[in-house]
Amino acid sequence: MWVTPLTQLGQQKHLEQDDLWEMLPGDQAANLTGFQTRLKQHGSIVRALFGEYGGGLLWSGLVKLVHDLLMFTPPFLLEKLLKHVQAPDAGRAVSVALALAMLCASSLESLSINLYFHALYRMSAHVKVNMVTMLYSKVEACGALDMWMCVCVCRTGWMDGWMDGWMDGW
Repeated sequence: MWVTPLTQLGQQKHLEQDDLWEMLPGDQAANLTGFQTRLKQHGSIVRALFGEYGGGLLWSGLVKLVHDLLMFTPPFLLEKLLKHVQAPDAGRAVSVALALAMLCASSLESLSINLYFHALYRMSAHVKVNMVTMLYSKVEACGALDMWMCVCVCRTGWMDGWMDGWMDGW
């Protein structure tokens, strides 16, 4: 399995940055600048998002459509197989072909839905990175970076439980 060496290393020691794999160049925050450029051109977040990720959304919609169409294939083939098997002159070759077609349709269905979710997961991660980058640069421009980070830490609960009980002895 491809992740086994990393999990074995993680059992032996605490993982460090050098132990992990490199990110794809297209997933690195430094390379996700197309949204910022489009936002400056259009001035609208919706237009910039659709301009940057619209093609990927349309492609993943097409993959989802293929998946939805493939969902109907195995029951249809099963009905054909059952009718064929019940016929008195049923040949094995046709039965095997229908069974293999069901297997192929189910495999393609599984592949397409996983591809769809993977594409949407990557796009959502890119959108999150772009939104955080945009917010961070705006707050930095205002000079209120320390206050913003304090609010983020308090609202997200990153520090929950960190100082619980620090005054118990007083």
